[in-house]
Amino acid sequence: MTIFTGHNFTTGRICDISRLILLLTLPLLIIKPAEAGEKSKTQILSPEQSYFLWVKHYQQGYNMKIWLDNALSMGIEAEPFSVINSGCSSGIGLEYPAGSCVEHLYAATVWIGGIIDGSPRVSTGFSENSGTREFLPERRDTLRDRFWRTHTGRESFDTMGYSGYYEIHGIQVNRRGCDDDGDGKIDEDELDGQDNDGDWNPLTDDIGADGLPDSLEVGCDGKRYDPVTNPDPAYDNFDPNGLDRCHLDAHGNYMMKNDKNAYTEKNGMPDHGEPHVDEDYGAYSDNDIYYGVTDTSTSYTAPGHIPMGIKTFVKSYAWKEDYAGFMLPFDFYFVNVGKNTISDVFIALFCDMDVGPISVPGYYGDNYMCTFGDLRTVYTGNGVDRGSTPMALTLLGASRPFDSLIYVLHGSEYYNPFQNDTTMYYAMTGTYPRPSYPPPCQSPSAPTDTKFLISVGPFGTMNPGDTIKMTAAFVGGEAVQGGPDNLYDNVKKAIVFYHRGFRPPTLLPSPPLKIRQHDTQVRISWGPQVDSTKPDPARVWDDSNILAERYPDSSWRRNNPPCGTITFPCGGGGHVCLFDSSGHPYLPGGNILGGFRLYRSEDQAGTPAPESWTLVRQYTVAEGKSAYGTGLDTMYIDSNLTRDKRYWYSVTSVSIPGATILPLRTITGELVYDTVYGAPTESPISENQTLVKTPFSASEKLNQVLVVPNPVRIDRDYETGTYGFEHPANTIPGSNRMIKFIHLPAQCTIRIITMGGELLATLQHNDPASGEMNWSLFNEAGHPLASGVYIFTVESRYGRQTGKFVIIR
Repeated sequence: MTIFTGHNFTTGRICDISRLILLLTLPLLIIKPAEAGEKSKTQILSPEQSYFLWVKHYQQGYNMKIWLDNALSMGIEAEPFSVINSGCSSGIGLEYPAGSCVEHLYAATVWIGGIIDGSPRVSTGFSENSGTREFLPERRDTLRDRFWRTHTGRESFDTMGYSGYYEIHGIQVNRRGCDDDGDGKIDEDELDGQDNDGDWNPLTDDIGADGLPDSLEVGCDGKRYDPVTNPDPAYDNFDPNGLDRCHLDAHGNYMMKNDKNAYTEKNGMPDHGEPHVDEDYGAYSDNDIYYGVTDTSTSYTAPGHIPMGIKTFVKSYAWKEDYAGFMLPFDFYFVNVGKNTISDVFIALFCDMDVGPISVPGYYGDNYMCTFGDLRTVYTGNGVDRGSTPMALTLLGASRPFDSLIYVLHGSEYYNPFQNDTTMYYAMTGTYPRPSYPPPCQSPSAPTDTKFLISVGPFGTMNPGDTIKMTAAFVGGEAVQGGPDNLYDNVKKAIVFYHRGFRPPTLLPSPPLKIRQHDTQVRISWGPQVDSTKPDPARVWDDSNILAERYPDSSWRRNNPPCGTITFPCGGGGHVCLFDSSGHPYLPGGNILGGFRLYRSEDQAGTPAPESWTLVRQYTVAEGKSAYGTGLDTMYIDSNLTRDKRYWYSVTSVSIPGATILPLRTITGELVYDTVYGAPTESPISENQTLVKTPFSASEKLNQVLVVPNPVRIDRDYETGTYGFEHPANTIPGSNRMIKFIHLPAQCTIRIITMGGELLATLQHNDPASGEMNWSLFNEAGHPLASGVYIFTVESRYGRQTGKFVIIR
């Protein structure tokens, strides 16, 4: 868990610069020169607009990276002072994939609108018309007005020092669905650095940013704690009258320990990372980010704006893994903290997506906007500039079902008329201008600089204290449709992922695998009948798969395992039961095995490369009384294999897809439904990959033995083909080369002799399953054979065979 303060726009380091600009009293000229292919970012800031300098900035994500500020802005608008560096991620509002230097977002923000005392009111993160911010941190530069961070899994070292306690003590917190602090409540502590659940004790828990109480600290002078002579060894205690003798100010003077934001031990405030602070928040992703803003900020009020009395909390999630690396979802919580009742509330997202490589001048003018039918998704593409990848914004959910809300989309034509609260609210509601449905797509052959506004509502009446939630996500892809990692499929994956509560996909184990070989034929079997001690993929339950849940209770998919009281990752086993309308317990989800895939690789160079695998057969579960009793094949015979080659086989388990029903009410009030399917999961090919070699069979006749290769050349490759059994010549020393005797009798004696009759080596072969034997070209004295012609003899119960082979060095 980490607190982020300000961002140093020159070095990219995290720092706190707000004290440097609090005394600004003159208009400030901020010049951000337009780089190649970049919109101009020159701005003149009034003294009031100095909030551009003290809002905090953070880059979120892994394979998709987006700039955020804690004033409800995203994209370049969230980091207006950035400069493009060699890494490209600074200066790019939203980059996907990471390292591509392809831009996707100039600006994005959230609008909320409603009727207060008969008049339309709207508050926004920023206004492109006026250049002002209407949502800002509540107080300038306090310990609370910053980004808060946590993640799933174990705590790790944090350079900001705010995770000290949990990391030092090896305590895992913020597990979703778990009672981390043992108070009988689950996920009740919000990620905001405050004691939401009332279990923070200032006498024992106020230990500061390093996670250590005074008694365990050592000062910069090497002195340890003494309650009388050295009560604050690390000089991190808040003490308005004390001096910090470990740190100097810019003038070389000792600082007073009178800043609660800097001296966090004994400051009387529950600081993020101390014991019992944010310890029972349910983390969703590898990087959960949280911040709060309000349109009633005490630091600054936008000129001419009438605040609605709304406080907004934003949660951002990002995952490292491929199953969600193409998306960045956001939860927006709007709380009525004012005294007014707000009716007919609408929520909207404004986006100015600029898609294209930043190396192309004017790339943002090569864009077009389109939608994906009824998926509540708008995307921007660039069909002109090579390397461009499309980007979508999709609405995932809200605090009211979407079938009770109207969906409104305005394209670029909306921008100019919306100059005040009234016109902005009318645009959100679709009253004026009234957009068409479905909205028309712009042609890629007539590109332009696109913008759009997507809104939903009405959410009804919002009384003081009420909260409205909306969830949206940016989704990327390599292409709009078709091919791997395309945008359309990724949007569907994002929707299904949201409806399973952002829980990682349930992975099936590969089935137990058994291979029997006879000569050039193999019999491959898999499933529980091969090894009943290993996990059976047909018995893997996914609580979040609604497709499996739809099957009748008589189906093997709904053969409910017993209900438990604790679910992963809290420890223990079992699943948590839900209750139907009659109060009867039931388990959501079901067994998700969808079938198997059989793969083969003929890679001869060791462990198979991923690209060497080819799909041989796919087997699908025929739904019935059981997974294996309905015609699901679990055996395959592969024949006519080539001798003296290596074959790898693997059988993977494939799940049924995830699914969700997506309702949508159009601007005309029509209700439409769409069933959205996510991608099935598949176990790794490497999990049960098995090697099969096809040796030459034993001969039962005389004069069948051959030497391969013949001649053997030390400077040649014998890696593939009929005589393929060695590594390439350039990877193996000449002294390690070998020949192979093939079609040997099951039991025989081989002798190697010079042309002059000198016996060099005697080899014994005794293997009824193989008719081959390798020899490394060394005599019995350990010396390699020179170039020349050599004689071999083979003696067996069938008689004696003589032959020759040649070595060329």
